[in-house]
Amino acid sequence: MATRRKSARKSARTVRRKVRSAKRAKRTVRKQVRKVKRAKRTVRRQVRRVKRAVRRVRRTAGSAARTAKRSKRKSARTVRAAAKRVVVSAGRTAAALAKAGAYQAASAGRRVLARGTLSVAETVQSTSHTVGDATASALESVADQINPDTGK
Repeated sequence: MATRRKSARKSARTVRRKVRSAKRAKRTVRKQVRKVKRAKRTVRRQVRRVKRAVRRVRRTAGSAARTAKRSKRKSARTVRAAAKRVVVSAGRTAAALAKAGAYQAASAGRRVLARGTLSVAETVQSTSHTVGDATASALESVADQINPDTGK
């Protein structure tokens, strides 16, 4: 009987050990998976940065090439062609000015809205303070009526 009990304890101990080791292995695997995921994330971020930089370079290169072509153009031989070119550049300038004006107007509108919101918030805050004071005084008077303070 005693030997049976001993062997049962032994087998239970070995089972516990196996379970512990399995849990430990699972934990280490999870940790490794987390590390790999983190590494993937950083690599993805770096790849995105590089791609963005490449796109930016391409864009600037393209615009530089266009400006170079524009500067290579021969000066117009006729007055009419020169006048046309002046009109086109004036149109470009007007469009740029209009865009800048629109951006400024939008930001000014945003600023005005923010100021208005701030003033409304301040008004609400002061109103709530006055209402709170009035409520507190009313409650105090009711409390005095119910239980008058004789110490005063």
